[in-house]
Amino acid sequence: MASGDGTIGDMEEKRVELSGGELVYLEIGNGPPLVFFHGAFATPRAYIPLLSLLAKHFRVIAPTHPGHGDSFATGDGWQISDFVGTYKEFVKKLAIESPLLVGHSFGATLALLFAAEGVGKRVVAMDAPGLPFAITPRGWVRAKMKEAEYIMDHLRDQKKLTQALSAAATLLYTARRHPEEISWLMETLPSLDLRDEFCRIAKPVYIFWGEDDGIVPLTVGKIMFECISGATFTLLQGLGHNYPILDPDRTYAEIKNILGV
Repeated sequence: MASGDGTIGDMEEKRVELSGGELVYLEIGNGPPLVFFHGAFATPRAYIPLLSLLAKHFRVIAPTHPGHGDSFATGDGWQISDFVGTYKEFVKKLAIESPLLVGHSFGATLALLFAAEGVGKRVVAMDAPGLPFAITPRGWVRAKMKEAEYIMDHLRDQKKLTQALSAAATLLYTARRHPEEISWLMETLPSLDLRDEFCRIAKPVYIFWGEDDGIVPLTVGKIMFECISGATFTLLQGLGHNYPILDPDRTYAEIKNILGV
C-alpha cells in the first residue's frame, strides 16, 4: 500500500513497497492518469516545474527509478527489463489504468518499452536512447556548454536559475547514494539496441528531439521514428538534451499542442 511522506508545494511525495523494495514517487493533479519517467541520474524533483504544468490536465504520477534518489538500490545482475518489471508492479499496485506515458531521456526509453509490453494509452518520448550511439567527449562538452550558455542567458531570471540548480542537486544526490548505478547506466545506455521492441509498439507515439542534443544524437531519433508505425516526430529547434528541465514552459506547450489538451 502507498503511504504519504510529505508535500512539495501542491505536490505529494509518497512511497510504495514493491517486491524490490521501497519506491518513492511524486503525485499531483486530477484527471486522466499520466505516468512520468525521469531521465538517468536525476529524480522527478528535477522536473517539478514541468510536472506542475502537466497537472493542469492530468493526475501526474512520477516515480523515482530504482537506483536513483531515495528509491531502493538495484542489485547485481540488474537489467533494463527489471525497470520495466518494477513499473508493471508499480502501476498495478496503484491501480493506474491506461495511463499516458511521458518520459525524458532514459525515462523515455522506459516509457517506450512499457508501451511495447502493451501498457499505457499513448506515449510522449523525449530524446530517448535505445539504439547504439557513442558519447564522445566533444559531444558531451558541446552539450554541457549549450546548457551553460542557456543558464548564463537566464542568470537574471531567478526562477529559471533556481530550476537549473535544483535539477543539478538531484544528480549529485543520486551520485552520492547510488554511485554504482551511474557507472552501470553510462556503460549500458549507449549500447542498447531496442529496435525490435520499438517495432512492436502498437500505440500512438509522439517523439520529440532537441535539435542540438549532444548526448543522444538526432540520428537515433530518426531511426526510432522509422521503427515505430504511426509515430510522429517533432524537432525542437534551438534546444539541447535537457529542455524538459531547462525550458519546462516550451516543453509543456509542445506536449499540450500535440496531445490536443
